[in-house]
Amino acid sequence: MTFPVDPKWLEAHLKSETHGGHGSGNYGHGGRPGERGGSAPGEGEDDKPKGWGHADHVKAMRFDEAVKANDKMLDSLGEGIEGFGDWARVDNHQGDAVLAEIVKGRDEADVRPWLVSRDKMDELVQDDGYIQVFRGETKSEHVEQFKTGDLHEGLGSVGNGIYTAGEESAGLRGEEIAANYAGGNTANCERIGIGPEAKIVDIDSAFVMDRYAHLKELRSKNVVYPTEKHERYKQEALMSICEDNGRYAAFLGYDVMHAPADNYYVLLDRKHIAVEKGVPHI
Repeated sequence: MTFPVDPKWLEAHLKSETHGGHGSGNYGHGGRPGERGGSAPGEGEDDKPKGWGHADHVKAMRFDEAVKANDKMLDSLGEGIEGFGDWARVDNHQGDAVLAEIVKGRDEADVRPWLVSRDKMDELVQDDGYIQVFRGETKSEHVEQFKTGDLHEGLGSVGNGIYTAGEESAGLRGEEIAANYAGGNTANCERIGIGPEAKIVDIDSAFVMDRYAHLKELRSKNVVYPTEKHERYKQEALMSICEDNGRYAAFLGYDVMHAPADNYYVLLDRKHIAVEKGVPHI
């Protein structure tokens, strides 16, 4: 999938004015295999990866609470944005690296998903309250990236993140939507379970209006640009966060965004996510 991005985006304080559709995920951004926790490699078919499900110190917060709780992360993020480092670029190839930095700074880790067998996924969905969603990719390396590589956030019109389709989305089955995005190649589709511990926020008018209100306030303050380094970095970071739904939701402590109209789920992190190991039956 291709998501056109305004080339002047970076010059406007990293505004996320993308107009991509649903289904964005990993786009040509290589990763490294993740560390596995639990048993030694090869012992136990459904071992959970290191840190999975354990970043519970992160709670969903109000905006003012999140600002106080993430002072160190805001300073680091703002410094990177002001310096226009390579990681701060947003394009179709690299995705939203700023969102990835927010999540990793918030969770103090880059947690990989839990890879499970088909039988285990059936159990999680049927008995343990996991929400079943589906995802399709154009390349096999993007699928592997999501399962074992560094966190890579996609771009999309509802907000940036990793797009998945619910069991019934936009009038189609989630499996059909995933297969369409994979060009009919089911080997590039993923069956995913969102754990009941995941903090999910609906992207409705109230959420968007709240984000815009904070953005408007920050822009009014930006008339007088801070000269003190820490305050300047903080203001740069907060403006960037408030310019995209995905960044804003992640900053508030949420793990997943839900678009009720089409039943899309946008994953912001992977710490409560299970993924079926093999090729799902689609």
